[in-house]
Amino acid sequence: MAVAVVALLVTLAVGGFNGSESTSPTPPPGEAAAPGAPPGGALSSPPGSGSVGAGATSIDFLDPDHGWIATGCSSECIVSNPVIVRTDDGGRTWKRTRVPDMAVMPISPSVWRSLGGVVDVRFVSRTHGWYLQAGELWGTTDGGTIWRSSHLGVVRDFATSGEDAWALVDDCPVTYSLNPCTRFHVAYRTRADPSWRRATMSLSTGGGPSAGALLVAANHTALVGTAGGLFTATQTGALVPADPTCQPIGDLSPGRLLGRCGIGGGGDASVFSFALSGDGGRHWSHLLGGPPSRAWSGASTTNGAGVLFTITGGATLWRVDTTGGAWAPVLQTTAGTTDELYPIYFADAHHGFVFESGSSGTRLLATHDAGLTWNAVPLPLPGS
Repeated sequence: MAVAVVALLVTLAVGGFNGSESTSPTPPPGEAAAPGAPPGGALSSPPGSGSVGAGATSIDFLDPDHGWIATGCSSECIVSNPVIVRTDDGGRTWKRTRVPDMAVMPISPSVWRSLGGVVDVRFVSRTHGWYLQAGELWGTTDGGTIWRSSHLGVVRDFATSGEDAWALVDDCPVTYSLNPCTRFHVAYRTRADPSWRRATMSLSTGGGPSAGALLVAANHTALVGTAGGLFTATQTGALVPADPTCQPIGDLSPGRLLGRCGIGGGGDASVFSFALSGDGGRHWSHLLGGPPSRAWSGASTTNGAGVLFTITGGATLWRVDTTGGAWAPVLQTTAGTTDELYPIYFADAHHGFVFESGSSGTRLLATHDAGLTWNAVPLPLPGS
């Protein structure tokens, strides 16, 4: 299933990131650069009427055939214009589903400024799933016909592994202050106990609006990162210190956690390196250097079967087979445009997806050969 991951990570370093990992002075859409505060008196457009991929976007697959794409609001609308589409044939065709009515939820300017660009969709079965946007986490038990708020507070990120789930929840009161919240805690639920529990330890982002968050989950464990710290989160809620030298990305292959190292302040991708951990992030060993690119380093992911992908400058997708191979560019944005590649997601070892969006419009690209070649996939039109 999806990019296999050994841990749930929350990384809150300066130049933080959401969705796939990124450290860039010009973050890709949906990452650390959230939309500005909503304009006073503006009206949100009808839920589900937007374009898929035109705004903060998330991709999730239950298995190679069944997947979802969710797109949230851009900075042009006040509350939300969510769109969710699903596929039952591996991405060859997509159809729209019902979406949460975000317009009924009041969102403070500070939350909008910090989390307006955070969108996530996660399904643990064909009927049970969650949708996160702008700090509000919604759940469904009927495939999206009815969505209900989880009432956890302001959720800055969310992830699942099997039927277990984790959320990062702000510790600040929900007010209309313009200051971003810098304290959070971990909430979690398990298959054995579906009620939400709170970890006893509170954490800090280190302050400042650039602080971001990323969650990656698998194998019923979690890694929780803060500015300068990294912790393993257990099902009991305890947080155990881990090695923060590298920021986990996901499983390079079963039992081999991949991390990106040398992070801090953005900069060119060539100065980054990648490392492996066989003990859930407690220790790291060097694997290989970054791609030969001086562009800023963007999202990174794996196919869970030994192949690593990273985006540089928002415009070039690089691929390397770590069992024996060199970095090679496999996808480039349309020349003469402001297009960027984000997000990137693998449903299994062979099938992956990436969005290209910008001045030339929005399109979804798919691969069926582990990222060697990419082709455009039709998506539903607005209102269809």
